[in-house]
Amino acid sequence: MGAEFGALLGLGIIFIFLVIVIGIVLYLLNAFGLYGMAKKIGSTHAWFAFIPYLQQYLEGEIIDDKVAFGKNIIPYASIILVVGTIIITVVSTAIEGGALAWIVGIIGILYAIYSFAALYRLYRLYKPESATLYLILSIFFSFLSPIFIFTLRDQTQVEYLDDQEVV
Repeated sequence: MGAEFGALLGLGIIFIFLVIVIGIVLYLLNAFGLYGMAKKIGSTHAWFAFIPYLQQYLEGEIIDDKVAFGKNIIPYASIILVVGTIIITVVSTAIEGGALAWIVGIIGILYAIYSFAALYRLYRLYKPESATLYLILSIFFSFLSPIFIFTLRDQTQVEYLDDQEVV
């Protein structure tokens, strides 16, 4: 019994170590991808790519502060992405249950939809022919999003929202 426990403990430690290492690698891929995109568009805030929460601001800046829903464009993506992330993080850790938890859950779902729309815009700006596939894969396999962003960092943006209406 002691040897089995030791083996399980060892496997657990290895698993935790691998999860941490993979998390760091994915974080760095995302950061360097956003950094490359930001430098390519001439952003003075490219260094935001390495700071949590400010990454969302930078993503909004890279997508020109626009998120499209059908024929409508919602502006201020950089602010909505940062504020939404902060609100979801703070409120979800403070609420434990009850009716308020349902409201927070609905807000979380709406924010997820908005952030996926922003991610779709990012993909479509850099690789329009693969944007839908990248988004679907990013939704179901979230670890792929940093990889996609990193691979798109050297591409040139191609704007597609020139004639749409801002809400």
